[in-house]
Amino acid sequence: MIFDPRTGEGSVLSDIHPTSHGPRYATRKDFVYGEDITIGEWTVSTENLPRYT
Repeated sequence: MIFDPRTGEGSVLSDIHPTSHGPRYATRKDFVYGEDITIGEWTVSTENLPRYT
């Protein structure tokens, strides 16, 4: 997970696969703060993440 407290958005990167330039993530799911994010068996709430003001 990557969080950007400036914009209140983030991304979940997953499904690593080999490429000629080394391992890369094949899947990216963007989210906004307040959404619940599921990663494997875990669910992470982003509702109370701090933001830069």
